[in-house]
Amino acid sequence: MSVATSSPTAAGADLLEHSDSLDSMLVTAALGPLRNLLPGASTARWAASLAGRPVVTARRLRDLGTESARILVGTSSVAPPRGDRRFTDSGWTQNPVLRRLVQVYLSTGATIDDLVDAADLNPRDRKRVRFFLENVVEACSPSNVPLVNPASAKAAIDTAGLSLVRGGKQLATDLATAPRVPEMVDVTGFEVGENIAATPGAVVLRTDVFELIQYTPQTEQVYQVPMLIVPPTINKYYAIDLAPGRSMIEHGLQEGRQMFVMSWRNPDARHADWGFDTYARAILDGLDAVEEITGSAATVLGGLCSGGILATSVAGYLAAVGRQDRLAALFLAVTVIDQAGAGTVSAFANPHLLAQAKRRSADVGYLDGRSLAEMFAWLRPRDLIWNYWVNNYLLGKRPPSFDILFWNADTTRMSAALHADFLDLAQANALTRAGGVTVLGVPIDLAQITVDSYVVAGIADHITPWQNCYRTTGLLGGTTRFVLSNSGHVAALVNPPGNPKSSYHVNDSLSADPQRWLAGAQKESGSWWTDVSQWLATRCGPLTDAPTSLGGTRLTVLDEAPGTYARRRQSVAAFGLAGPHHPDRRRSARSEPASGSAQFSGHGARPCRHPQCRRVGRPRARHRRLRHRPVLLRAAAAVRQAARRLPTGAGLPGQDARRGLFHAAVLPPARAVDRGGSAHRHRLGDRQDEQHPQGAHGGRRGARPVGRQRDPPRLPRDAPHGGHGGSAHL
Repeated sequence: MSVATSSPTAAGADLLEHSDSLDSMLVTAALGPLRNLLPGASTARWAASLAGRPVVTARRLRDLGTESARILVGTSSVAPPRGDRRFTDSGWTQNPVLRRLVQVYLSTGATIDDLVDAADLNPRDRKRVRFFLENVVEACSPSNVPLVNPASAKAAIDTAGLSLVRGGKQLATDLATAPRVPEMVDVTGFEVGENIAATPGAVVLRTDVFELIQYTPQTEQVYQVPMLIVPPTINKYYAIDLAPGRSMIEHGLQEGRQMFVMSWRNPDARHADWGFDTYARAILDGLDAVEEITGSAATVLGGLCSGGILATSVAGYLAAVGRQDRLAALFLAVTVIDQAGAGTVSAFANPHLLAQAKRRSADVGYLDGRSLAEMFAWLRPRDLIWNYWVNNYLLGKRPPSFDILFWNADTTRMSAALHADFLDLAQANALTRAGGVTVLGVPIDLAQITVDSYVVAGIADHITPWQNCYRTTGLLGGTTRFVLSNSGHVAALVNPPGNPKSSYHVNDSLSADPQRWLAGAQKESGSWWTDVSQWLATRCGPLTDAPTSLGGTRLTVLDEAPGTYARRRQSVAAFGLAGPHHPDRRRSARSEPASGSAQFSGHGARPCRHPQCRRVGRPRARHRRLRHRPVLLRAAAAVRQAARRLPTGAGLPGQDARRGLFHAAVLPPARAVDRGGSAHRHRLGDRQDEQHPQGAHGGRRGARPVGRQRDPPRLPRDAPHGGHGGSAHL
């Protein structure tokens, strides 16, 4: 992909001044959100503006003093707004000291907000200052202070202080691992492919870049035209397949649609050159496979979030090369094409930072998805930071089990080349101009996309603002239906029928102004899933008998859904979601075998000549680090001493019993070093050393080690793998 640059103009300067959301998010993720949480030049300009308007500033401060006096004598009517869950405990209202403390806090926050409004600032500085001050105000909430929070005090009394001890231990654990935010979800109750992403289906195509999943029909007849969904590139696809009853894929199958989904591979440093064109070509390969399997000449192409940008670009490419007949319709969910002035984070990007962010990801080879997750969390600090601060650290509780947050924690990386391409595309807002973007060597114009399109957004979305999503209606050339859900970013996707709180807005009269469209829109009760089903029913052709098997003559079933790429998981604990001995963390530390015969080639490392290291492409330096583990070996000695007391039998006789317990309880499941003799042996996952048919843990060949957690399904022998020793991979 290439982005056409234009000479500086007034419009271009205005675009740079207001910046845009996608490049700003990617810059913030690459450089870290901490820099946005500190005062800067914008804060200094805010202070100077207030100093230059002393009358207005003095009036606001006088009002705060007057209200503080009312609070002191007990005549103030200041109260938390409805829906503020921080002060729902009765102690905040029944205790006179705490009640006054809350009132002073709320009054001070309102005054700070008024002072931001009263200052003479440009929109970019105003967003920066407001973001900084809102985070300061949220951090200073009395509900965040141990023992001051009445719920924290009650928990400390009821547990004799153990709640604070547990909270302190959890805080130390979270601060020890990136991205150093509170644990948001209890992952122990979820298993990908079991109770999440569990809709029946099969992988019918696997490439180095993606797996194509075809889902088993759930009706006797299906629509002739299939649907292919392109998920985001920074998270797993199963946001649309969370659980039975909460799965968009399941709902589509029950409506008689043939559903196909692309599951992206989690790239690492070896895939740094995977750019926009790589993913565009992958979508075209997916379309080829869908057409071959179903026999349909056209497909409904869908895209979610950043996947929607890719899907729209591919649709523009097909229009440019005269093959738009391959598309029956276009479906976009929470997707921003016009990036100008999108959201709070848009104020934090400039050309210098963009170049710095590109260099940062290029040095590593990818942008870590955990960095994006951290950035998203700080966009909503009250809900995603301080809410869990209170629950985890002040109350000493475990976070709840919630499927959406489990998906949110299952992050993926973005290749350095795709990161740079997205930055260039968003900085220039290139998709809004004819010929602004070149896909696979072909300049595209979104106005040439004449197929019907369905665009849905969330009114409470803080990542892809609905106003920017709405502007897509003016970019596409066909008839567009825009639907506005009453939810946020992910909740707009997970919106099954039957929820009495669900609603959406529709208005067939499209206006250039999003607010004018909303003013004339009609509010409908229920889920927009029902609306899109009716819309698709008129564009997916006639009904035909459902296929009795998945795949086709050439493309056969390779694996059960959700596939190997979705099952691989980064270290959950690294996102503050599990302790060091959590089974998911131990499982995720397993290194992936190299793809085919490819060897580790990252950063010019010297490969290790040991047979087992060479097979997985482990560098020599990593081999040396595995050998020097004094603390681990001291612990192993203690385990061996305890193992000598075990009775002989149960397939673990004598020395093999001690070695098996040593491997299972001490060494990580990703790799193990056996010091039980002169031979230096490795164990990689459940694969046994061919030179030792009894296995590294003793007993019969292939027996599962003692104490091991159940591993995810093993990859087929011919499956492309990824990763290198020492890295945590999905």
